[in-house]
Amino acid sequence: MKYEERSMMEFRRIIHRGMNCIDVGAYKGEYSKLFKQCSQTGKIIAFEPQEKFISKLKQNKEIVCYPIGLSNKIVVARLYTGKYSSSQSGIIKQRFVSNEYKLINISTLDNEIKIPISILKVDVEGNEEKVIEGGEKLIRKYKPLIMLE
Repeated sequence: MKYEERSMMEFRRIIHRGMNCIDVGAYKGEYSKLFKQCSQTGKIIAFEPQEKFISKLKQNKEIVCYPIGLSNKIVVARLYTGKYSSSQSGIIKQRFVSNEYKLINISTLDNEIKIPISILKVDVEGNEEKVIEGGEKLIRKYKPLIMLE
């Protein structure tokens, strides 16, 4: 069984009606859609700075979408394009990204989220620690289940 399949199976077991879930690095929104299916009445918030993916996610009116990146401070940063796949794009220049980039707005979880959260999924190609730092107050207050990819 693949990692994503196992993760989704666990989320189906854990997420209950009314839970608020955050999907940081939502990409195509597979987890966001699963969160909505499982939580039903809970609020689902997705963060994805790549316009081609967030525009598709916005079509689902039950998911609140933010076309920004998250980190530990509020800045404008470069989003480098993945050489082989859009899923490899990120604000950290790694060996599998190209020299092409787009400027994006970056914020923090603490700045953007003002509701109680139960689930926090973070998949941001190496910047996960900084996303967690930027949500320290939120995480300490609500103690969500955190999944880092």
